[in-house]
This record gives sequence, C-alpha cells and structure tokens, in this order.
Amino acid sequence: MCRNNIAFKKISFPTNLRQTYYFEICGIELSDAKFIIICIYRTPNSNVELFLDHLEKILFYLGRKTKHRVVITGDFNIDILKDTNIKEQFIRVVQAFNFIIHIQEPTRGCACLDQILSNIPHAQGETLNLNLSDHNTGQLLTVPIQTKKYIPYAQYIKRRDFNKDNMLKFHECISQLSWSEVYDESNADQAFDRFHDLFTLFYNLCFPIKKIKLKPKTNRLYWISKGIKVSSNTKRNLRYQYYKQRNFGCKRKYLNYNKIFKRCLLTAQKLCNQKFIESSKNKCRASWNVIKDNSVMINNDKLIKNISYNNTILNEPLDIANLFNNYFINLTQSNVITNVTYNHKMDINNHSIFLSPTNDIEVLKIIMKLNSTTSVGYDNITTKVIKNVSKLISSILSHLINLSFTSGIFPTKLKTSVIKPIYKKGDKSLLNNYRPIALIPVLSKIFEKAIYVRIANFIEKHNILTPDQNGFRKNKSTSLSAFNLINSILQSVDKRVRTTGVFFDLSKAFDFVSHELLLWKCEKYGIRGCPLDWLQSYLVDRKQYVEISSVNPITLEEEYFKSDIKYNKVGVPQGSILGPLLFIIYINDITKTSNYQYSLFADDIALVIPDNLSDNYNETINETIDKIVVWLNDNNLQINVAKTKYIQFGNRGSNKLNLNIKYKSETIAETDSIKFLGIHLDRCCTWKEHIDKLCSKISRFVYPLWRLPKISSLPTALKAYHGYVASNLRYGILLWGNSVDHNKAFIAQKRCIRALCGVSPETSCKPLFKDLKILTLASMYIYEVCIFVKTHMQLFDKKKDNCNFLTRHPEKLYLPISRTAMRSRNAYHMCVKIYNRLPDDLKRLQLLKFKKHVHHWLSEKCFYSIKEFLG
Repeated sequence: MCRNNIAFKKISFPTNLRQTYYFEICGIELSDAKFIIICIYRTPNSNVELFLDHLEKILFYLGRKTKHRVVITGDFNIDILKDTNIKEQFIRVVQAFNFIIHIQEPTRGCACLDQILSNIPHAQGETLNLNLSDHNTGQLLTVPIQTKKYIPYAQYIKRRDFNKDNMLKFHECISQLSWSEVYDESNADQAFDRFHDLFTLFYNLCFPIKKIKLKPKTNRLYWISKGIKVSSNTKRNLRYQYYKQRNFGCKRKYLNYNKIFKRCLLTAQKLCNQKFIESSKNKCRASWNVIKDNSVMINNDKLIKNISYNNTILNEPLDIANLFNNYFINLTQSNVITNVTYNHKMDINNHSIFLSPTNDIEVLKIIMKLNSTTSVGYDNITTKVIKNVSKLISSILSHLINLSFTSGIFPTKLKTSVIKPIYKKGDKSLLNNYRPIALIPVLSKIFEKAIYVRIANFIEKHNILTPDQNGFRKNKSTSLSAFNLINSILQSVDKRVRTTGVFFDLSKAFDFVSHELLLWKCEKYGIRGCPLDWLQSYLVDRKQYVEISSVNPITLEEEYFKSDIKYNKVGVPQGSILGPLLFIIYINDITKTSNYQYSLFADDIALVIPDNLSDNYNETINETIDKIVVWLNDNNLQINVAKTKYIQFGNRGSNKLNLNIKYKSETIAETDSIKFLGIHLDRCCTWKEHIDKLCSKISRFVYPLWRLPKISSLPTALKAYHGYVASNLRYGILLWGNSVDHNKAFIAQKRCIRALCGVSPETSCKPLFKDLKILTLASMYIYEVCIFVKTHMQLFDKKKDNCNFLTRHPEKLYLPISRTAMRSRNAYHMCVKIYNRLPDDLKRLQLLKFKKHVHHWLSEKCFYSIKEFLG
C-alpha cells in the first residue's frame, strides 16, 4: 500500500529467495526519495538457518545501493528480548551490513517478534498499542530530515609552524650552541634550567605560532574537480529533460549517463585517496585518516560546555578547568600515609643498585624510540623536533642525566603535568564521568627511560618481583597472565576440587600510591643512596593544572584555558615511563598475604582459592579476602566492592555452593562471567560470552571494509582489516581459539573477507584467504599457540623429563593426563598438541625466523579447522 501521489516501483527479487510457507518477501522503491521499503515474513518454527541465509543475501543485494535509505520490516518470529543463539546470529547478520535494529519492546505478549531494520542512523522506532490483531502492537519508524548543513564549532586554530625551513633554521641554531653555561653548572637542577631556557628560546623563535583555518571534516570532498561539477550539472539537466518529456529516448540517455557518472565519481575518489596516501610521509596514519573519513564512525564533540556542581551550572571555561583540577586532586589527598609503620611480610634484598653513567649513544637510542605523538607537555616541545636535533643534543642530555644521577636530583621544570579531562560515558555535565589524561614534557621521558632501564635490570637480576606479576615487564603479557590463571583453575577443577576465583577491582590505584611507603619499599628492595634520593626528588613537589579548550563565538577561534597550578602529594605520575614500574614495585608484596595462586597485571588482581578439604570453605575465602583488604588499606589503596566479584568454577553439571562472601558489612557479588584483562571469563571456561561480544564488535566493521576498496584501494582496506579485525581476533585467541563456539568468530571473519573482495555471501573464502595472504581463524590460533610455546618454553615439560623409560620422541612436549573435557580442550593441552605436530625443521629455527616461516607455512596451508591440522 502506498499513497497515490507517491511514485514507486515494485522490486523484483530472485525466485529462489521465496519459499512458500517458509519465507515471503516483497518491496518497493521510491525513486524520487531514494528510499527502499521491504517487508519479510517468516513462518513460526520454520528453518531459521534458511531465513538467516536468505536475509544475508538480501542485505548484500541492498548494500550495493549505497545512496538509498533502506527500511526492512515484518514478522521475523525471532524474539530479540530472549538470549538465544538464534538472536545472536540474527544481530550479527544485521550489523554486518550496517543496519540498525529499531524495535526493542514486546510486540506480542512478552516477545518482540515484529521488527523494523534500517540503515538510517538517527531514525527512531517505537511500538503503538493498537490491539488490531493477535500481535497487540503496531510498529512505527520516524525518519529525521536534514534541514541545514553541519557548521563546525571551530573554524580557526593556533598551531606552531613546523615547516622544513623552520626545522632547518632551528637545527642550525642548536648546532651553533656550545652549552658552556650548562657544562659549567654543578647543580643538576640549575644546569637543566639553563639548558631548557636556551632550548625553548630558540624553539619559540624558530617555530612561531600561526593561525590556521580548519576545513570541515564532514565535507572532505577534495576529490570533486571542476569537470565532475560540470558532469553533475549535465546529469541534472538530462534528468530534468527525462521528467519533462517522459519518453524512452530521454530515459535511456539519462540512465546511461548516470551509470557512467557514478563510475567516474568512484574512480575520482579512489585516485584522490591513493594520491593522498602515497604523498604522505606517514602512510599508515594517512591510510587511517582515509578509513575514518569513509567509515561510519561517530566523532563525538570533545568540548566541555557546562558542568553541574552543587546544584549550579558552570559555563565559563576557566571555572570548569579549576573545578576539574580541584576534583582530581581532592580524590586522592585524603588519608595519605605520612609515617610508615608496615607490619606485612617483605623480602629484603641486601644488594644495592648502582646507576651506571649514560652516554651519547644510549640517549640517542632513547630519543629515537620515543613514540612520535602530537601531544605535548606544558612547554609545547614536540617529539618530532627533539628527534630532528637528537644528534646535536644527545651529548648535553647525557651530561645532564649523569649529573642528575650523581646528585640525586630530578629537574624541577620536568615535574609539571598538563591534565586533559576525557569523557567516558553517561551524563556529560557530571565530573565523575570524566577521567584525567596526563601529558608530561618529552624531555622528562628521556630522563625517566634512562633510570627505568637501570632499575628494571636490577630488579630482574635479583628476582625481586613476584613471578605472578605480568604487567609492564619484559617477556610478560596479558596472554601469559590469563594463561597461568586459567591453567591453575582447570588443574583444580580436573582434580574435582571446588575452586573459587576472586577478581578485585581497585579504585584509581596509581593515584593512591603513598610516596613515603613507596620509597621505604624501594630501599628494602635495594634502591638506596643516590638512586633513592633521585626517586624522592622525582616524586615530591609534582605540580599539575587542567587545560580545556573552548571556541570564541565571535572569532570562531579555538582557545585554551588553564586552571591554577596545584601540588599533587600522592600517586605515581600518569603518562610517565617510570610510573608503571614504580607501581608494580609498590604492589609486589601483596602475594605474601596468602599461599593461593595470584594473577597480577599491574592493578588487575585475581586470586584462585581451591577448597583444600577445609572445615569451612566459606570462612576460608572470607579470611583470605580480609587479609588482602587489610594489606590494601595499609598501603593506602581502596577496593571497589561494587565491581569486585567472585566466580565458582566447575563443569556444567557441577553444583554451586551457597557462599556468603563479604567485606565488612558489604556483600561481594557472585557472577557467572567477568571481564578480566579484556577477556570475558565464565565459570565453565566455554568462552561463549567473549566470542559473542567479539563477533558483535567485528560485525560492525564489515560495512566499512566493503566500502573502503571502492573509495580508496585494497591495500588501505587490508590495513583496516589487520588494524581492527585481525587484532581483535588475535587478542586472547590462545585461550578461546579451540572452544566450541569458535566457529562463530570464523563466520564473522569470513564476512569480513567477502566484504574486502566485494563478493556475494555464497562465495567460497578459501581462495580469497590465499590471495590476500590472510590467516584463517584456525591458522591464526595455531600461529599464536606456536609463538607462545616458543617464547615461554619454560612453562612446558618434555617427555624425557617425565618418563622413566626411553621414548620415541624425547624432545617433544609432555602431555599430562586430563580427567575432564574442560581441561583437555584448554590452552595448556592444545599448546602441547599443536607444537608437537609442527614440522621439526620449523621448531629448530630461532624466534624471528620461526615467526616468519610459520606464518608463511600456515598461509599456504590455509587450515579451516584444528582437526584438519592435527590430522
């Protein structure tokens, strides 16, 4: 049904999509409005897989009509309010083609069976209680109409001019300096002040601030040439003639011209994007700029316009900046430890650290390894400029660092941090919905890295840190931490021992570190004398101010407002190189509170408590938690009880105990799944929730992958695939890659591959994987397992070490016997099976060559399953 005054035409779908009594479809196209409306009906209890397959083909067909707004409605007989596998598959198919599910309320009884889907971002769906049929409600979709163009907030910004001429001028100025005033100064703080004053003097002279006019990012149509504009006018004239005369000749002429014009538009856009990438110095960054410009990524407004505080609304940027600074400082200033009276166990190291002097070569390497970011500290000195003159200043910096080491003084000018409030989620007018991001001077990172290397080598040499700590350490990772945790859990479950995992959440742990207690612990661990004085100088008298941006309504120029400077008396500096290392030293002795298995990654703490035939298992857990909480309180750290959870691990058939876990008077909640180190862990280690969330995340990127090759190039689209899809698939695959539901992730990956190549859903992906040299999910899993085993061989035993008799292959890894399928499918067992199956000539290679050759071998084999590899 359609109004008489609206021109439409019926859409003819392939006959194989219609199956009487199972799947019915009809649709119309409103040519003038560029609108397509489709109705689909699926009979109850019919084949769901058939329905989803047909729906995917229809969405693929509609995806080619990029300029049309599409609405799909009908009775799908899939309840999206009920958590089922069918619902999850349906949502992933819809998300893969950039469609939105609009109806989220019951349409029949308590079930949501009727649905409206669309590719219109800001459309609003609602249900109407009509009671005209057994389906109680009708569904309505309201589509907004754009009435005015987007006007950017800021049209002008002020930036330093880093052109080639200015760079050469600055290089020449620095090369003429002898730094004699700096070398003559014996005080480390004053010597650095003289260096910094000279450096910033020429920095400000050579790189003046200039006013730049911004181009609206929403209209980056720089590929539209004069010829395209002329052709566009010609197309409009042909269209006008066709509607005026309504004859077949005009229609054919218009349609043919329009078809050629569309191809020209895509070609022009593609060539322009390719030229932009090839002419850029940083091709990777340029590629991601193209990806962001042509993807459906929402760019949130970063300006903080008003903040609610004490029933008043603050609008002035300076008042908001001061409010934020007071808020961030006051959060951590209460209950600061001033007198150290520590009653917990600690290992004392009798060796003392020696800060060996640095040299020009080491400083030069430190500078060149700094991340090339655009963010700057309070002095506005960029990493790019430091790298440009690195050879000229490496000698004077090495002298300043050595002077700092010997005197135990960290330069005062490097202790000021710039704080940027970053919106998290929720109401934008509330302070607690923002998190602070600290920016420190680039020169501070050079000083910090020099002492970081020496302290890290010292603590690793003397085995000061607990082996349970995997955060911010060489050859440690989240994968290793999660691997050890899961292996410990499954060992207990395999022995039919009741096992509980407690996952602690700490509130702003880095910000609550007590300086006095940290320095006391460093001394006990062997950091004494000048190194300890240096750390004390580094921590005390640190200053910060909050900076926010605003737009002048008259000049449309971006302006920055700075709060008053305040001193921070607690916490390790955010954004620093040395801060994470100091924190893991600070939290190191938490494992002394109990003999149970810990898993630590900086402030992420998990504890596995098996039931060792104790009289009261509930009391044992509570006592263990009390000991940890006492330790946290004595170390000025705070537990977030609301986010601290516990899980009772076991097989699907195992019964859970009725536990009552408390912290003081507050109950710690039990859960069946939790997110730990970015991985969703459930009580049966099935990884179902993790895979479902992963598939949902990947499905949203299918449409951008389909668009990118058309408006840029296949290499750019491949970068997007590897940067987003492959990286998400790789993370944690060591743990979930052999789970029962892993095939869901493989289906999502194949959708991405088909989108890259622009082929239909029924096309086989195996040749596409080989042509693009992309690893299948199974091959990716095998690769990650092999690299993990090769890197952490100390975690695995060999046959010759576990057998009292001669075996055929003594160098192969030993596979322990497992009593449960839960453990036989886990990461440890699969690591042994897969690595043993690897060809011997590959296993003999060194790590770098091993990675390269295994990746090449797996890309050629293109395994579709683990069974195919294991034979």
